[in-house]
Amino acid sequence: MESAFYLIITILLTSINGYGKVIKDTSGVYATKADFAKNKLSYISSHRLKEKFGFLHSDFEYEARGIILLKNANKETVSFEPGKIYGFYNDGKKFLYIPDIKRYLFVLNEDPVTILIGEETTFYRFNTNTDLRLFYLNPKNELEPINNENVNRDFGDQENIQQALMDIQKKFKESKRKRFRPKKFSKYIKERFALKSD
Repeated sequence: MESAFYLIITILLTSINGYGKVIKDTSGVYATKADFAKNKLSYISSHRLKEKFGFLHSDFEYEARGIILLKNANKETVSFEPGKIYGFYNDGKKFLYIPDIKRYLFVLNEDPVTILIGEETTFYRFNTNTDLRLFYLNPKNELEPINNENVNRDFGDQENIQQALMDIQKKFKESKRKRFRPKKFSKYIKERFALKSD
């Protein structure tokens, strides 16, 4: 019981700490697919975006499923229900809404294949474990986990993309064993896809 109390206090302090904090980079939301593709923010903020999930306002790293909160220039909070915006940019990361799972996932790569990262949380009796998972959007724009079966089915006629995706999945597993660095891994993905055209 005591550990549950401390967990709630920690969550509350985390959600309060840094709310509306001014950041070096801008953040904002992409209202449409066209804005997302052009990297043109429809609404801009100099504050970090927050997620409202239940009664908490919290930060997020790789996915968000609640209401996205944006503090505008007048310091008023504007809220966006899940799916009402195409995506958003926050803390140097671009997120895309995936209707299949009703969540925003962090985009690691956009071209030639959109690669995203999400979280899988396993609940135990006294604690939880969160693991990172790697996904891609197939040619029908459906979310798929990266594995041999899916990649062979969706890119059977594109051997270079098949190989690149399997190399990316292998590197991802290795990176998770160490300290996962999204920017470094995103750079690796771009380099790996650049090799396919040589």
